[in-house]
Amino acid sequence: LVDAEDSAALVQHPDYSRTWVYGNVLVESDGEGNSQIVHYGGDSGTISEYRKGTLHFFHNTVVSTRLGNTTLMRLSTDDEHADVRNNVIFTTAAGWHLALMNTDGVMDLEHNWLPADWVVSHSTFDGTFNDNGGNVEGVDPGFADFPAGDLSPSTGSPLIDAGGPLHLEAIPDHVPARQYHPHQSSMPRPGDGAPDLGAFEAGLVFADGFESGDLAPWSMIAPKP
Repeated sequence: LVDAEDSAALVQHPDYSRTWVYGNVLVESDGEGNSQIVHYGGDSGTISEYRKGTLHFFHNTVVSTRLGNTTLMRLSTDDEHADVRNNVIFTTAAGWHLALMNTDGVMDLEHNWLPADWVVSHSTFDGTFNDNGGNVEGVDPGFADFPAGDLSPSTGSPLIDAGGPLHLEAIPDHVPARQYHPHQSSMPRPGDGAPDLGAFEAGLVFADGFESGDLAPWSMIAPKP
C-alpha cells in the first residue's frame, strides 16, 4: 500500500489519503518474504507523494507461522496513521515475536485479539502508539480448526461478540457485509449487532477434502452460538 509512482492523478485524488482494508484473511508462512505484513505510505523515496493519511484496518484475520519475528505494519513516516480495530492477529511463535509497528508512524489500536506479550516494535521506535483499550490477549484465539485452516471462531471462542464500534468514517460505506468463502468467493457476513473479531462471524465449519493447512472451503451449518 505504497505511493502511486508516475501518476499525479492518483496522488492528487481526494481519496488518496484514505485506505480501507477489511474482511481479509492474510497468512504469512515461515520463509515467505520479509517479516512485515502490511507496508503503508511509500517506498519510492519521494516522500511528498507518500500516502500521508489513514489506513483503516479492521475485521481482518492475520496469521503468521514464521518461526522468527513478525511485524504487523510498517508505516513509512510519521505522517502515516493506522486505525487498527476488530482484527485477529495470531502468531504461532511466542507473543513477543509479534511487533505491531516498525519504527515510524501513528497507530490507534482497539478491540483486537493479540497474543500475550506482544511488543510495539522490535526496533528503535520514533512514532506514536495509542492503546485505546478493548483488546483481548491470550494464547489461543479459539479458531474452529486451525490445523485444517478453518479460521472462523469456535463455540466459546474469545473472539465472539468481542468487537467494538467501527470508526465513524467507515459508516455506512465500509461496514463489512460479506466475508471470504474459499476459494476466491464470498458469502454474506451474519450479523446480530455484536460483531466477532476477525474476518469471520461464528457459525462456519471446515469442509472435508483438503489437506491440512489449506485455506479450504467453509460452509454455513448453524446460526451463531
